[in-house]
Amino acid sequence: FINSFARNVKQNSSDQRRTRTLQEYKVVADRSAQLMEHWQLFEMEHEGNPRLVRRVAKLVIEALAADLQEATSNLDGVEWLRDIAGPVVRLHALIIENELTVTDEQAAAFASAVNAIINPLEKDIPVDWLCGAMDGHFYGHLYNQIIVAWLCAFRAQVPDAVLRDCVVRVGRGIVRCTHWYEERNLKLGLRGFVTEVLHREYITLSHVPVWGSQVDDIVWLMF
Repeated sequence: FINSFARNVKQNSSDQRRTRTLQEYKVVADRSAQLMEHWQLFEMEHEGNPRLVRRVAKLVIEALAADLQEATSNLDGVEWLRDIAGPVVRLHALIIENELTVTDEQAAAFASAVNAIINPLEKDIPVDWLCGAMDGHFYGHLYNQIIVAWLCAFRAQVPDAVLRDCVVRVGRGIVRCTHWYEERNLKLGLRGFVTEVLHREYITLSHVPVWGSQVDDIVWLMF
């Protein structure tokens, strides 16, 4: 699992740099997003063995840290990080929650990667992913990945404060960006593209644990 997972992450990064059309770009982005599903299945399969999960997570962190550090230095890399956000945030949380020990350099690489993923949503002017209203798909898939990363910890009954914070930051970010474009009549239909890909059942599970209640869940209210 470790070698296959790390190899697929790196391959998708390489493939994304070679994309030339929107269709190619979407195929690679979708394939990258599926990596979170693979990690979720791994955690579910070994839910009763947290020591194994932590041991595998540590090895994956060691395999990917250098690639993440390089990715934060260029726009193509940031787009790739957005598309593999779920595993990156999940592994980052394991580090910050002190569930495993890694080097300072590895911890910094994952922290920088998480900031690179979320910061574009928190800028005064949203980062334009240059796909028109279809940027909404990127927003929706990103939120799905962060929710699933949180669910992995929530279901395993391990510390999830870092992941809850990431869900809230990303949720507020996509709501704010959507409002920003709508107020300026830009990327018309963006909201619909976000709604189209959101996993409603995952959002429902996050109402109380993450947001406090359904009426406080701004993602649920907007989309």
